[in-house]
Amino acid sequence: ALGLDEASVRFENKASKVAYIWRQFSDCFECPLVFWAPILPAQTLALKNSTNSDQIVAITARQPDPLYLTTNEELFCRQTYSLRDQSIHDITYYLSRELFPQLIVSLIRITENGGAFECEHRIADEGRNDIWPLVVAVGVYVTFAAVFYVSRRLFRRYRERNAMTITTDPTPLSTDESKAADDKKRKRLKSLDCFRGITILMMIFVNMGAGGYEYLDHAHWDGFNFADIIFPWFIFIMGTTMAISLKSQVVRQKTPVWRLYYQICKRALTLFVIGLILNSNGNANWKTVRIPGVLQRFGITYLVVASAHVVSLRLHKGELFGARPSPVPSLSSATSNPLLSPSVRIHQLVDVIPYWPEWIVMSFTALLHFVLTFGWNFDDKCPKGYIGPGGLANNMSHVHCTGGAAAYIDRWLLGEKHLYPYFTGNRLYDPVGQFGLLHDPEGVLGTTTSILLTFFGLQTGKILIAYPSPKQRIVRWLSWATILGALAALFAATGWIPINKNLWSFSFIC
Repeated sequence: ALGLDEASVRFENKASKVAYIWRQFSDCFECPLVFWAPILPAQTLALKNSTNSDQIVAITARQPDPLYLTTNEELFCRQTYSLRDQSIHDITYYLSRELFPQLIVSLIRITENGGAFECEHRIADEGRNDIWPLVVAVGVYVTFAAVFYVSRRLFRRYRERNAMTITTDPTPLSTDESKAADDKKRKRLKSLDCFRGITILMMIFVNMGAGGYEYLDHAHWDGFNFADIIFPWFIFIMGTTMAISLKSQVVRQKTPVWRLYYQICKRALTLFVIGLILNSNGNANWKTVRIPGVLQRFGITYLVVASAHVVSLRLHKGELFGARPSPVPSLSSATSNPLLSPSVRIHQLVDVIPYWPEWIVMSFTALLHFVLTFGWNFDDKCPKGYIGPGGLANNMSHVHCTGGAAAYIDRWLLGEKHLYPYFTGNRLYDPVGQFGLLHDPEGVLGTTTSILLTFFGLQTGKILIAYPSPKQRIVRWLSWATILGALAALFAATGWIPINKNLWSFSFIC
């Protein structure tokens, strides 16, 4: 019986000697073949396999010791297969002199060792394209949303057309009351609420198993899957919300600085403690409870970015928001406030230059990340700047270097017993479970790039506040997106900094 994202590979040994089957996922970076199963003479063996990555299958005639093949010696019938969901593949292994080849319809023929050993591959069932259930589901939800929206609009028009205006109080609202009502209506930013709602919906879907689709779950190491975008979106949303809430408290409500920092520290500590409580669910032992976590990272990033943003707001007190230079500035105005001089054109960078304290903090954070990640020789057994998964990767040349400096800092600072025990890359890089690979995706060093991503969200909020025109906002948002997207593409294409959610690499947050 085949489950979702599974295929059946049936091996038949028509040779007169025992054969040994090896396999590897093509996504595994420079990994050796892993022993799969033996097959006796005249035996037919059906094995389940994942369909989320192309499979490399090979056969040998010698006993598998060790369990990994690092060379191609005595390797027969090596072939890469692309398996579809629910598909069935037949691979027949035989000595050519012992079988009548005309009895088999050969789709793939590979001959090794002077023609003595051959393999026949036949697709008994092509399987199905498992993307269609997702397409249909999305189509149903979109159709339902469209019908609901149109129906509501029609109902409102009908109600407005047939409603009678009855004035119970002829006294008009005062100016203050009208202003208070308008402020109440403008209290929520609908686009941000909508974005947050979509992200929460995606989070629930992934936490409930993502429909059983493995390729919607987190990437094993390098790469970018559906589930990998949810946490960064929450971090980004937090930064955008921060721009709106803190400006209101500093500029409009005139909240004292000490009270602001008290609220920031209180919220950060609350998030961190709630994260620890959630981590202790089912494991209320302080000696083994996991210390890093999602809410813990929220708390730390919020503390750093919000603190720096409050300093910037207190320096310029919001006076530069919406500033425009005068067409004919007087000498006194240009002298008293050079930032508003037409020659400087500060209004084009009002979302950047006044926030120089934040840029200093973010620059230091980025520098710290790059120095520790690529410039620190954390272990003599590991190359400087290593950010790979260890284990089988790189032909087992750096087995115990998983995560590079990020994992080393977590083990040194927090201890192995306080880290996430389930390594997402085990299936690829430690399939037998003999290496004990360990890496926490919410570790200490990854917090530095999370701070940068929160700052990107904060910058989005600054643009939203500082520029009233949709054109001004869109141009600046697209400019940021182009620059950061180009950096991500450059780093990923060159292989210097792969897109990696486990490490929260710089290309990943860009």
